[in-house]
Amino acid sequence: MRRIAVVLVLALTASSCAASLAGPGQPVPMEQLGGPLGLDVAAARQTVLEFLHAYADAAADGVGPLRSLVAGPDLRSWVRWLGVQNDEFNGSIVGSVELRSAAFVASIPIKKAIGAQVDLGASVTFHFAPADAPAFDRTRILDGPVTLLRTGLARWKIVDVTRDGLSMDAGITRFDGQTHRLAGVSVRLDSVFRFVPNWQFNIVVTNHSNTAIGLDPTAAALVVPAAAGNEVVTTVPSISLAEIRPGASVDGLIAVPYQDTARGRILTLPFVSADRRIRRFAFDLTGLIPPLPAPPTGGGSASPAAS
Repeated sequence: MRRIAVVLVLALTASSCAASLAGPGQPVPMEQLGGPLGLDVAAARQTVLEFLHAYADAAADGVGPLRSLVAGPDLRSWVRWLGVQNDEFNGSIVGSVELRSAAFVASIPIKKAIGAQVDLGASVTFHFAPADAPAFDRTRILDGPVTLLRTGLARWKIVDVTRDGLSMDAGITRFDGQTHRLAGVSVRLDSVFRFVPNWQFNIVVTNHSNTAIGLDPTAAALVVPAAAGNEVVTTVPSISLAEIRPGASVDGLIAVPYQDTARGRILTLPFVSADRRIRRFAFDLTGLIPPLPAPPTGGGSASPAAS
């Protein structure tokens, strides 16, 4: 497709030069080309714009519109857990979009399918107003390439976005088979999102015991190796993990400040039952999480920030 687009642009330029030596000041934008190619190019750009607004409005409108615009297991996982995060937030979230530029760059192959790249310059800012804490803002910078997959004529879905300087797809790690069971309780480590300023662990807890359980937030921690001995990093769990009734299964979030590596780190999650029995789950993260390039900015304190 890229070769066809180049030929069309050259043909248009040559035709203009034949009539006059004064041609256009710049090439014809690809989204203005006619025919099926022009429809596809315009639709790819429009999909990116719809993604921006669906992301900004996910707290108010739900994640359904956003889910319909993405493809691939990683971004679908992100949309799912973004919905959990928004539902967990005790307050209001209002998003707004600042669009600076969005231009179709080229068609590209994606695993024997047709893909495309759109160069985006945009920001999405979320205003968080918790019910019991001061309001705060969080801005996600979406400057860089967006990768799309063609699903039909003039139909596209997004498979990767550059956010805060890094690939979102690279920052998402899904786990397979990371389920621990203890005395009627199972904890499944579903995925981790490594987006500055947090690492966000997404877990599913199922309580098959005959008593309610809850995560002890004061004892839940990320154990980090250090020269003088292990350091304990406090986690920020979602409210859904405070009480899990018998027979219930809940989705929960565990946030920790951004880490430069997973090597030597252990996520410990103690669940306490009504009879004060403690079930302590430990996930050794070494080898589970691939390395990432250094983030553009450092970590800091974990917070209920937008995924």
